[in-house]
Amino acid sequence: MKSHRSRAPATPDPNTTKGSWPSFRGAQASGIAEGQNLPDQWNARTGENILWRTPIPGLAHSSPVVWGKPGTNGQHAYFQLLHQGPAIHPVDFILPLRAAHALEDQQRMLIANCLAQSSALMLGKTAQQVRAELQARGLQGAELEAAVPHRVFAGNRPSNTLLLPQLDAWHLGALLALYEHRTFVEGVIWNINSFDQWGVELGKQIATKLAGALSDAQAPVDAASAGIVAAWREMRGAS
Repeated sequence: MKSHRSRAPATPDPNTTKGSWPSFRGAQASGIAEGQNLPDQWNARTGENILWRTPIPGLAHSSPVVWGKPGTNGQHAYFQLLHQGPAIHPVDFILPLRAAHALEDQQRMLIANCLAQSSALMLGKTAQQVRAELQARGLQGAELEAAVPHRVFAGNRPSNTLLLPQLDAWHLGALLALYEHRTFVEGVIWNINSFDQWGVELGKQIATKLAGALSDAQAPVDAASAGIVAAWREMRGAS
């Protein structure tokens, strides 16, 4: 990450910036940004550490959400979406190589499942392959054709596999730093502050008003919240 910052040019090439929009290095984009000496502080109002800016029309995907679960839990929770959902969600598989337990056979199977899921996302399975497998199992006719669509996978879905020697405080910290650095770099490219929270502040202001409405039925609230507050008061027996 330090090396990446030291190699970046001070002024991004306009063509590079154009190629990074609307989906910065996303699954369906190919933008590549090069830069060095990137600032870690800037001020859009005063222009501090901002060398150029340009309006970009329309909306774009500048707010990716990072989410996940331990592999075996996630596998049965949302991997169906990753494999066959209409939208493409790039996946990071984070694989500690050494376990904190002595169950070597179980760890080997967990590693095999991780590698298998990334392979399945990449390779997929065609209708021809599915049909051949089902015919080998004895399925024929209408029953065969009804089963085929459920087992077809488009494949070509992107993923990274990040290998950790082990899951400990040092490697977990490095992993968090990696994701934070990615967020920072995307903010620099898009000229947005990735770490502000004005939406959170707005919620806090409204929460103060709603807290008053929970104890005072006459306190003014918006129409949508009023019905929920009234139901809450009724269920609690509040007057």
